[in-house]
Amino acid sequence: MTDMTVSILFIVLILLAFFASQLRPEQTVTVSEYERVVAQLDEREAQLRVAQSAIEDWTDGTLDVATLLRLREDVLRLTTEVTNLQARAGRSEDLEQDIVVLREELNRARTQLSLIEVNPLEMYNSSVAQERENLLTSLRDQIAEEFPELGVRVSDGKDALQFQGEGLFASGSPRLSAGSQIKIERIADLIHAVLPCYTMGPQSAYDAQCNPSFAIVEALQIEGHTDSDGSANANVSLSSQRAATTYGAMISHQPGLNIHQNFTDQPVLSVAGYGEDRPVTLNSSPEGKSANRRIDLRFIMLRPASIEDIDSIKDGFLRLDAP
Repeated sequence: MTDMTVSILFIVLILLAFFASQLRPEQTVTVSEYERVVAQLDEREAQLRVAQSAIEDWTDGTLDVATLLRLREDVLRLTTEVTNLQARAGRSEDLEQDIVVLREELNRARTQLSLIEVNPLEMYNSSVAQERENLLTSLRDQIAEEFPELGVRVSDGKDALQFQGEGLFASGSPRLSAGSQIKIERIADLIHAVLPCYTMGPQSAYDAQCNPSFAIVEALQIEGHTDSDGSANANVSLSSQRAATTYGAMISHQPGLNIHQNFTDQPVLSVAGYGEDRPVTLNSSPEGKSANRRIDLRFIMLRPASIEDIDSIKDGFLRLDAP
């Protein structure tokens, strides 16, 4: 055998060895790899079940529709991918890489769903805040239509109705100005009409149509505020007297207002005077001072401390709604 022949055979052997090294079973995986893949699939399926359950538990208005639909689509898509991977398990050499990709996408979806799954308190409080804003906006619109001169507005914090004080009281006086009594009485009627859906007690009239978030009023505080003119003590006294005058006018006309109760069976209606300490703008101009001389009707909502508290609130309302 010539040196040339030996060289050719040597090259052929090298090529055969190379091609042999590139060959691998395409339709099998090791037992340990298969068991690992099955475990991963089981884990992902469990996560999908948790996500689906969380979405179903919180489809009562606490998520905006667009977000909810997108999350549903994510879960459905990932469910399909898990199904496909199960069908390929044990016969595809790129299965492990597919599992890695699936895990990443599942984790992204679960991060978005974690607000539902892990933070129901935040979701409840957010829903209640929106419910309160809707309630205040509705009341504002009704009052503004009947009494535009009161300059009623929703506070920047979306938690109170604010009235220009000079629309109800003479300057420096704790007494209602001429014509203001009928305005206060009408406001009392409007508030009395909506409170039953957000309070406990004998007048409670909860139903899911008016209060889908199970929001409950902890206190409805009548607050008096002044500008910075005069002494601090005098302003606190004046603001407190104005709040008390408003309270008295409301209760005299609509005694039922004092029967609305919070979750601990206390009357929700209360009074506070803050003087000049809580301005809504600077007191450096006549317009600013006018804005700060005001009466606020602040709706303070119950903030539960635990998931169990949310369940207690819901149970309390549902018992009232039961036939």
